[in-house]
Amino acid sequence: MKAGIEEDAIPTIHYSSQVAENMPL
Repeated sequence: MKAGIEEDAIPTIHYSSQVAENMPL
């Protein structure tokens, strides 16, 4: 179950990074 959480966290961080790049600061 812990491994599943880690797998979910990786794409979440990647998605957040893409959103940050598309959003002007």
